[in-house]
Amino acid sequence: MDHLDASEFIMINQNLAVQEEMTEREIVNIVKKQLEDEENDETDEPEPEKIITSINAIKGLEDALKYVQQKNLEIDFQVIRSIKKLKSEISYRNSQESVQKRIEDYISMIE
Repeated sequence: MDHLDASEFIMINQNLAVQEEMTEREIVNIVKKQLEDEENDETDEPEPEKIITSINAIKGLEDALKYVQQKNLEIDFQVIRSIKKLKSEISYRNSQESVQKRIEDYISMIE
């Protein structure tokens, strides 16, 4: 390894390129641009909330239960029972929404 003597160490920075200092106007412009960018980010309309179907909700609950089983997580039985109950409730409500209400509904479906 090459060692520098004191005079080489003192002179080492003289050959490096030096960046000019920024003017007040340049600093103000940078800050203004950042503020405008932040305002534009805030005014963007939020994405519409994703609609989760009953089938997706049931699948998610099933996946959560499988994950717990595969990882042998020690989850309280009551929690597992509640998840299964929720899955059943969603399934039941989904089937109720799908039930034909009137004979006219059936006729209009086949026309």
